[in-house]
Amino acid sequence: MISRESIPEKWAAVWSDNDSAAFAKLFAPQAVYTDHAHQLITTKLEDHHRVWRNANPNFKVIFDPSTPIWWARDNADNDGKKTSCSCRTINTGTFMESLPRKVASGKNWSFTAMVHLIA
Repeated sequence: MISRESIPEKWAAVWSDNDSAAFAKLFAPQAVYTDHAHQLITTKLEDHHRVWRNANPNFKVIFDPSTPIWWARDNADNDGKKTSCSCRTINTGTFMESLPRKVASGKNWSFTAMVHLIA
């Protein structure tokens, strides 16, 4: 079983790897993934990961060292076992193949993101 505290690290690791099935397994079967930057909401998590990794084959996610992972526990729900965290990531890659809404540039790029995970 995965400990709740290890979820952010596992999430970053699977984004940084080509195993789309491992990415999808981190989520509940009914999970919805919202990519606010591209205005994309999907329930096909394995496909979303695969398309992204094909477009950015060397994509890596690391936690921004200037920002701690912030944890909140909702004590009113499920005897305090519902947990969420927010973290800031630095994401890098080379944009080699076009995405449905963005043409590939072949250039290295990076962006920061705020991620909110609920466990």
